[in-house]
Amino acid sequence: MPSQGNQPSRAVTFAIKNGRKSTWIRSDRHGQFKISLGACNRKPKSVRHEAIRTAKRIRELTSKPIIICYSGGLDSELVLSAFRAADISVECAIIKYRQNLNRHDISAAIEFCEKSHQPYRLVSLDIEDFLIGREYTSWRRQLNNHYPIAPANFFLHKKLSEEGLYPVAGCGEPVFTLIENSLFLEDGEINFALEQFCNHFKIDGEPSFFRRSPELYFSILKWFSRSATGLQVPSDRALNVPYKTALYHEAFSLAPRRKFHGYEKLLERTPEMSRLLIRQRHPNKKIDRIPLDEALRQLYGESP
Repeated sequence: MPSQGNQPSRAVTFAIKNGRKSTWIRSDRHGQFKISLGACNRKPKSVRHEAIRTAKRIRELTSKPIIICYSGGLDSELVLSAFRAADISVECAIIKYRQNLNRHDISAAIEFCEKSHQPYRLVSLDIEDFLIGREYTSWRRQLNNHYPIAPANFFLHKKLSEEGLYPVAGCGEPVFTLIENSLFLEDGEINFALEQFCNHFKIDGEPSFFRRSPELYFSILKWFSRSATGLQVPSDRALNVPYKTALYHEAFSLAPRRKFHGYEKLLERTPEMSRLLIRQRHPNKKIDRIPLDEALRQLYGESP
């Protein structure tokens, strides 16, 4: 979602090049939320090359210290790896939930940072109080976003930006689905939540590393189109974990691991908290679903 100026663009439509536009029309007072993704300006190279180039581009866009929102998952670890491979100094911010509810993820993140001598900070959050507090309740109503994992991302991005830092989040990666033996690219509320939040509240930073460059986005689509037949998936729709595991290992030698968010433990805490999170879980409202080969053509004109 790049711009030609000196500052990152913000979301206004969801479209690829001049092809079919995708519009998410809400049925409530919040109206529409749209995202745009520009077409490629050159022939994309490997995912590793494009990720490193994207990291360098972000460094050029801001004079502020860059800090990676590092969850311990593979998406944010790829972002961190890209900046490190580009020889760009960054710090990591790792959210620590009260009572170690996300111990699994932060253990992986801290271990990675300490083994690689990567500077990091722990940011404490009482996630239970935050979810029922006024601030997040207001955000949820303004954005009409109820995805339960989004609040921590909102909190961290806003806090770091207010401290004069430039937060970068590992969001915006392509999501694929297989329908009747045909591959589709699809996007929904989960994928756009942080972009929507930053756009609405005018918060600085890069909420969507994987959409910062259409060349990076295209390189992931192209890799997937070539490799999907060799991925072992348990069902038609469960493509995304196997593809990211294989791709991220190939690009930056990242080791696969099971993903937790801390909410697994939170659901077990109290009946009240369980009801709150279950109530916030609703189907991922689709913004768009287009055939993968069409997305490739729209991003580049034709598959290179």
